[in-house]
Amino acid sequence: MPRALPSFTATLAAPRKALSTAVGKRAASGMLRWLTDLPSPMPRPQQRRERMLAWLITALLVLLGLALPLIGFTPDDPVVQSRYASMIVALLVVLALAGGLNRLGHYRIAAYLTVVAAMTGPALSLWLDPGVARGDLMPLAYGVLAVFLSAVLLPVRATVALTVLLVGSIAYALLISHDTGLTPHLASLLGFLVATTVLTLIATQLTRRDLDETDRVARQLTENALHHREQSVRDPLTGLFNRRFLDETLNREIERSARRGTTLGLIVFDLDHFKTLNDTCGHAAGDTVLRTLGGYLQKHMRSEDIACRYGGDEFLLVLPETPPETVLALAEEICSGARALKPRPTGRAFPTVSLSVGVATYPDHGMTAEALVLAADQAMYAAKRSGRNRVCRAGTSAT
Repeated sequence: MPRALPSFTATLAAPRKALSTAVGKRAASGMLRWLTDLPSPMPRPQQRRERMLAWLITALLVLLGLALPLIGFTPDDPVVQSRYASMIVALLVVLALAGGLNRLGHYRIAAYLTVVAAMTGPALSLWLDPGVARGDLMPLAYGVLAVFLSAVLLPVRATVALTVLLVGSIAYALLISHDTGLTPHLASLLGFLVATTVLTLIATQLTRRDLDETDRVARQLTENALHHREQSVRDPLTGLFNRRFLDETLNREIERSARRGTTLGLIVFDLDHFKTLNDTCGHAAGDTVLRTLGGYLQKHMRSEDIACRYGGDEFLLVLPETPPETVLALAEEICSGARALKPRPTGRAFPTVSLSVGVATYPDHGMTAEALVLAADQAMYAAKRSGRNRVCRAGTSAT
């Protein structure tokens, strides 16, 4: 017989079912990410602890949520079932509060709340369920979960103290409830809790030690990388940025100025008669002058400005978002400030330091880094031809 064609309703139902399944999976995945991915600005070890706590709280919420409807299938008395259901609802509220506190950055409070919630269940079962006092110790076995959480989340002393409190309260309550004293089942349970505590503490401490060592090595590698990066872009003599850093940043600053519609200033200068200074006083004296000038620039530049040793005795300053008039005024200030410097490299004074300064601005004197540097460089040589110890703006005469 020929196969029957599917009905129109069945044909539409399949895509709808697939769509609803996909939407449900996406919603569940989004909820899980929201619960476990924390927007924490804390260092990596603290982020790891907060994320682990978030996962543990999420798992406990899911497990308790699944346990709540299963209570009705237990053979317990309806009153006992109602008590357990109320306890689970209360624990869900406490865990939800702990999760919220953890998301807000209160890790320690959230961790203690989580552990206390885990310990409350086994302890309350003594009063909620008469069967526990008659020898049904299974609810008390969940104290192992509390011991595990405490060992993972809390310091060792807190774990030991809470475990002693849990074991002592259980033993005391059961000893009061039993006329025959310590039963073999109770002794086995308490021994199991103690052994679990010891083994869990040892395992978690070893794991923490390994993680701490890993974090230390990672921090050291990061610091070394930053140090090497700083060394690679700094001039060791003056402390200013070097030409490599300038090549990396000048184009980026020009592009930023183009996007924002702002101007950018460039100042290029070198020391007048620097070769004569080296020949007369020695290279150590020349190094002292360069070092002194570098310190002066670092002290008088804005944080967003970029001061570079361009090469030899030549320096270049990049001034983002600076009007041409301000750039020219700063160049004049640097020129006069250099004359006031009094380095004494050999214990004796030597001729006053003077600069020949060239100024160019974007976009007036160039649209690219090469054109802008060339304009400022030509202005600097115009200042030299005009007698040195002065400032020249690109396209104008020296001042």
